[in-house]
Amino acid sequence: MRPVVRYLPSGCLAAVSLDGGEASLRLFDSPQELANTHAEAAPSGEMKLPDGASALAYFFSVAPFEPAVSFALGASVTPAFRSAFALLSGGGIRFLRGEFGAFLMGFAEDAAAGAFRVACITAAPRMLTVRLEDIWLALPEQLRFPFYDLTLTRDPNRLDGTGLGVVTETFPRQPGNLRLFLELARNGGVLLEARGYNG
Repeated sequence: MRPVVRYLPSGCLAAVSLDGGEASLRLFDSPQELANTHAEAAPSGEMKLPDGASALAYFFSVAPFEPAVSFALGASVTPAFRSAFALLSGGGIRFLRGEFGAFLMGFAEDAAAGAFRVACITAAPRMLTVRLEDIWLALPEQLRFPFYDLTLTRDPNRLDGTGLGVVTETFPRQPGNLRLFLELARNGGVLLEARGYNG
């Protein structure tokens, strides 16, 4: 029987298994590490994900055991969701936190560019907080800067007007301990790039 998977703020995965009424807990550094402990963990073919809820179910219930090779996202997900999903389903991702059926947040480093990227996806409309300070502590020394230029790709909200598929905003010279409060749409997403510099 497959364990129940949860993503922890440390970036680890907790897998809880029930065996004869007894619960056992194991921690893993990545979904791939968990997948390697299960015999059936071979990449599957194309995974159809019609909406945000099915995409979240994939990350929590399928990816740690049968990672998909490719994806077919449904028409109901937003363009920002697609951008965020591409990062979350790619290599080198570290998951920050998530709730089954609700949301998922992770980040990936880009040492060559002196940057990191944060992605969030959700099933229902919600507000999420991205704490750069938490990510900053998990970064290697060469990516720790006092300031970052931020580029935010997000869903349009009620203040943006109609007819926009995606909104891109830039915020120069933001401190490394910044907290961002982000409004996500139904089946929506956010992709944040933080490019560091010293002065």
